[in-house]
Amino acid sequence: LSNQKQGYLFVQEPANKLNEAYLDLSTRACLDPIDGLMKGERWNMVAVRRYLQDEVDFLIEIMLVMYILGGQAPRSTELFSLEHRNSNSTSRGICVHEGSVVYIIRHWKARHVTNKEFNVARYLTSEASQLLATHLIYVRPFTDMLCRVCLRHQQERLEVLTNALRRLTKTICGAPFGVQVYRQLSIAVTEKHIKQISKPFNRFDDKSVSADIEVAFSWQSGHRPVQRGTTYGIDGAFPDSLQPALLGIYRWAFKEWQ
Repeated sequence: LSNQKQGYLFVQEPANKLNEAYLDLSTRACLDPIDGLMKGERWNMVAVRRYLQDEVDFLIEIMLVMYILGGQAPRSTELFSLEHRNSNSTSRGICVHEGSVVYIIRHWKARHVTNKEFNVARYLTSEASQLLATHLIYVRPFTDMLCRVCLRHQQERLEVLTNALRRLTKTICGAPFGVQVYRQLSIAVTEKHIKQISKPFNRFDDKSVSADIEVAFSWQSGHRPVQRGTTYGIDGAFPDSLQPALLGIYRWAFKEWQ
């Protein structure tokens, strides 16, 4: 989490010894005698395009897992803004913390007022963590190489998440829900079934030492408690620093959702 070096992602951590793990997948995929991506010394472009499309379909499934299993649903645009490695001006949004993959969304909506960003961390289950980690360790580096060598990389449209979510919810719930409806439903479920109110308190307090841990649910929806009540704005004091205590609270919020 603390490594802010440009281009860094957890796969490159020397202790993990994963930096070249994708080369085994590359060798097997390219030289397979039946469905290999190469014929002799040339690329089999039909097979390459099919492989890249399979990777896109796989990535859509991963997005659904991240959207549904990370607690209250984020905005779809936030999910598509995640970076898996540090850039020259931004920090990566996918990290490993205490054995789990966590994705971090940094809100900038009120930075021009507070000069601080608002951090929201969502933990994934062990199965989902393994799925995403496998993709980043093996599949993503290989498909990046294929795109560089064979094709021009094309950015997927935001509609793919909505379409996939509609198909999934229609199968499970009998009615299709888009990302906007699902996000509001996840917040409503939190308010009605998860938040535990045991004594009178200031429900908008998220700064004092007596603030309830459940303010994490408001932060996770991208709002301060008072702003969540009026559905406007983002600001914060505690959530502006991605520290162990804050990550511990978001881990608690994740467990409450399971």
